[in-house]
Amino acid sequence: MTKAIAEWMAEAALPAVPEAITLVIDGNPAPDVSSDIFRGLVQADAAWQTAIDRAFPPSRVSPLDFLLKATVKPYQCKGFPELLKAVCNGDPSSCIRCKFDPGEPWDDGQIDEIIKANPSDSDDPFEWADVWRPARGRVGFKPPTPLPPYCKMLDELPTTEN
Repeated sequence: MTKAIAEWMAEAALPAVPEAITLVIDGNPAPDVSSDIFRGLVQADAAWQTAIDRAFPPSRVSPLDFLLKATVKPYQCKGFPELLKAVCNGDPSSCIRCKFDPGEPWDDGQIDEIIKANPSDSDDPFEWADVWRPARGRVGFKPPTPLPPYCKMLDELPTTEN
């Protein structure tokens, strides 16, 4: 779910997108559930990506490895944590808005904890995915009735071609 949200946000923030266009993440008909999803899942995934960016900066990895880092499961898409932070902080220059409370971005202390919990001596960001999955846990949210299960709603989302 986070991957789709991150890609929508990145696309909306492209310089080629006219300034008159704003991506509105509505959250209706269940804004409380949407807020819970952002707080429990999307914010955590953004924090993990920030931790990966800090642990594997371009100066530490070769350009090819830097591209490889973007394929690691906890990595959503370039610029996602910054875009989410702008939304959460109500940045008026952001072309992305939420109609529900998206929560607060994780602070530096929480991100440092992620870095400490991962293999610091490794130059392989893929090892982080092995820690991310159990740390993330199985996240489940049920939509309120009469909405269909999320898996059916996600099937209706457009897919991006790589």
